[in-house]
Amino acid sequence: MAVMTAVTMSAKGLEASAGLVGGLGIGIQGKIMFTENMGIMDELGYFMNLDGGTAKKYGMSAYAGLINSTMFVYQRPITETTGMRVDWYAGGQAKIGWCPIAGWEQLVHMGMFGLGAGGGIELKMKSAPIAASFDFRPGWAMLFTEQGVGTHMFDYSFNLGVRYVIPTGGNKKK
Repeated sequence: MAVMTAVTMSAKGLEASAGLVGGLGIGIQGKIMFTENMGIMDELGYFMNLDGGTAKKYGMSAYAGLINSTMFVYQRPITETTGMRVDWYAGGQAKIGWCPIAGWEQLVHMGMFGLGAGGGIELKMKSAPIAASFDFRPGWAMLFTEQGVGTHMFDYSFNLGVRYVIPTGGNKKK
């Protein structure tokens, strides 16, 4: 689990949230919705991504490291009840990081760059400023050393978060 942070601005339609995230890593995460349907989610932390099969020839099944991931989010409601709202969200992401890899003869420090997508669901409580989310993020990553490209791989990760929705004055949803 990790603490999520977000910048708060007071404007109509803007919503920010901060809280805890877990899954295949720990880190800080912030989510800002600029309109009811569009925003950005940014994460910085120690995350692990599982290999989809392309890096098996290097003896790797996953990589982990300090990774910054920024995802553009498009979000829409699925259903709304008296006490809860359920939204789905999807988007594209870019990630960059540093990953110490211990799958070869010695520890190798590698840089990482990747592109991907993500999608999930978010539940928001109406009686309390709390949101919970679960998402799946498939992508592609290239790992490189000082000598050049080490490997590239299809990767994926899962995230589970519980956040505090920061009151901004303009995020009232009917």
